[in-house]
Amino acid sequence: IEVSKSSIARGNFNLAENYFRAEIASNYLKSGKMKVVNPMVMAETFNYNIYLTAQCDNLTFNDSLEIGNVVANTVTLKDNTSFSLNWSNQKSKKAYSGDISGNLVFAKGKPLTVGFDDSDMMINDSLIHIARDGRIDIDTTGIRIRNFTMLTGVQKLVMDGRISKDPYDVVQVSFENVLLDDFDDLTRSAKVNLDGKLNGYV
Repeated sequence: IEVSKSSIARGNFNLAENYFRAEIASNYLKSGKMKVVNPMVMAETFNYNIYLTAQCDNLTFNDSLEIGNVVANTVTLKDNTSFSLNWSNQKSKKAYSGDISGNLVFAKGKPLTVGFDDSDMMINDSLIHIARDGRIDIDTTGIRIRNFTMLTGVQKLVMDGRISKDPYDVVQVSFENVLLDDFDDLTRSAKVNLDGKLNGYV
């Protein structure tokens, strides 16, 4: 990991008021083929809530996938965390943006549950909607995906099943009118150009 020499970290703590705040900021952060420009992380406690914000101007993977103006927020109270993730590539020739939110529940003795609100992403000029019915349960035995659905116009992708060491556990992914060229930015580094329409399931 390579971190800018001008990085800073600061914070303050008040035991009497049960208050804590910390900030970490840098000009850049590099790790392998990932680069983050102007990353900042801030954590704060107030009224039994724990607030966490992470943001950056630009996040690049493999010199092909780029995400701009990233802001992630979480608010945690007891065994529940609400989260949001937003990004917008304002300099891109095609529209890339996202507004995803949901919650995590991590009650003792129960699986970690990730639920999604109705959320939207814009990828390669295509609007993708994440339906709020989707849920992911994670525990020491595996990952259970329940009706995770993405929609865009007449396109539909649904994931349902379980991932574990048990060979009988499977995840079924169904495709309905999915346009493959929407994934070109993800496959460009492998010099793969996708075209066509996908229907069926695996």
